[in-house]
Amino acid sequence: MEIKIKLANIENVKNVQRLSQELIELEDKICKEKYTISLDWSLSEHGKEYFENHIKNKHIYLAEYDKKIVGYICFYILEQEKYETVKQMKVENLIIQKDYRRLGIGKALMNKAFEICKENGVNCITLTSISDNIDARLFYNSLGFKSYNTEYQLSKDENE
Repeated sequence: MEIKIKLANIENVKNVQRLSQELIELEDKICKEKYTISLDWSLSEHGKEYFENHIKNKHIYLAEYDKKIVGYICFYILEQEKYETVKQMKVENLIIQKDYRRLGIGKALMNKAFEICKENGVNCITLTSISDNIDARLFYNSLGFKSYNTEYQLSKDENE
């Protein structure tokens, strides 16, 4: 089967919402800590607007496998002033539908991101993954990503 990577258009927003919902449910299932956003956020009106905005700004690419949309990557490029100007890509989401994992689809989406980085002179790529998502961490490590920092979170309920 052929993997096809294409820029998302506004007609694809429902597919993106559905895939994002799958990611939220997966992370909620494997995460030992309480999930901090509403479990149906992706399917909400706010979620729809969020994805429509990213689609309009050409931040979402879809993966098709056997003519079916089975994954997406969402990213954007920004310039930050630190010690020097750094042009950075921030990967917001990468999700492959459960039945289509380990077929090279995630790597194809990341390769598209690498291609866009090269075209735009991007210095680095950052992304986050919940610490309990071992498969995601292994995947990113296989692409050369290194753990850079640890993010801590305190939920409001835990602090009361």
